[in-house]
Amino acid sequence: MNDVATELQADIKDLFGFTPEVVINGAPDAGDIVLGLDETKDREGFDDETYLMEVTDRVRIIGFHA
Repeated sequence: MNDVATELQADIKDLFGFTPEVVINGAPDAGDIVLGLDETKDREGFDDETYLMEVTDRVRIIGFHA
Protein backbone atom coordinates (compact mmCIF):
# COMPACT_ATOMS: atom_id res chain seq x y z
CA MET A 1 0.00 0.00 0.00
CA ASN A 2 2.95 2.31 0.61
CA ASP A 3 3.80 2.24 -3.13
CA VAL A 4 0.26 3.32 -4.00
CA ALA A 5 0.38 6.13 -1.42
CA THR A 6 3.72 7.36 -2.78
CA GLU A 7 2.41 7.30 -6.35
CA LEU A 8 -0.72 9.23 -5.32
CA GLN A 9 1.48 11.72 -3.46
CA ALA A 10 3.54 12.32 -6.64
CA ASP A 11 0.37 12.71 -8.75
CA ILE A 12 -1.04 15.31 -6.36
CA LYS A 13 2.26 17.19 -6.45
CA ASP A 14 2.28 17.18 -10.26
CA LEU A 15 -1.35 18.27 -10.51
CA PHE A 16 -1.67 20.75 -7.66
CA GLY A 17 1.86 21.82 -6.76
CA PHE A 18 2.00 20.60 -3.17
CA THR A 19 3.22 17.39 -1.58
CA PRO A 20 0.87 15.80 0.93
CA GLU A 21 2.38 13.86 3.80
CA VAL A 22 2.13 10.05 3.65
CA VAL A 23 1.20 8.61 7.06
CA ILE A 24 1.16 4.88 7.72
CA ASN A 25 -1.11 3.55 10.50
CA GLY A 26 -2.21 6.95 11.73
CA ALA A 27 -5.75 7.97 12.62
CA PRO A 28 -7.28 9.91 9.69
CA ASP A 29 -8.31 13.52 10.15
CA ALA A 30 -10.67 15.72 8.18
CA GLY A 31 -9.12 16.51 4.79
CA ASP A 32 -7.10 13.27 4.64
CA ILE A 33 -7.06 10.73 1.83
CA VAL A 34 -7.31 7.22 3.28
CA LEU A 35 -6.24 4.20 1.21
CA GLY A 36 -7.29 0.69 2.10
CA LEU A 37 -7.61 -2.85 0.84
CA ASP A 38 -10.53 -5.12 1.67
CA GLU A 39 -10.20 -8.52 0.04
CA THR A 40 -12.96 -10.01 2.22
CA LYS A 41 -15.81 -8.31 0.38
CA ASP A 42 -17.29 -10.10 -2.60
CA ARG A 43 -18.82 -7.32 -4.64
CA GLU A 44 -20.62 -8.31 -7.82
CA GLY A 45 -19.31 -6.34 -10.77
CA PHE A 46 -16.05 -5.34 -9.08
CA ASP A 47 -12.92 -6.48 -10.91
CA ASP A 48 -9.18 -5.98 -10.36
CA GLU A 49 -9.37 -2.30 -11.36
CA THR A 50 -12.51 -1.40 -9.40
CA TYR A 51 -12.49 0.49 -6.13
CA LEU A 52 -14.91 2.14 -3.74
CA MET A 53 -14.51 5.85 -3.01
CA GLU A 54 -16.37 7.58 -0.19
CA VAL A 55 -16.14 11.36 0.15
CA THR A 56 -17.10 12.98 3.43
CA ASP A 57 -14.83 15.28 5.45
CA ARG A 58 -12.09 12.96 4.16
CA VAL A 59 -11.68 10.77 1.08
CA ARG A 60 -11.58 7.00 1.56
CA ILE A 61 -10.48 4.82 -1.38
CA ILE A 62 -10.81 1.06 -0.88
CA GLY A 63 -9.56 -1.55 -3.34
CA PHE A 64 -10.91 -5.08 -3.38
CA HIS A 65 -8.03 -6.88 -5.10
CA ALA A 66 -4.32 -6.69 -4.34
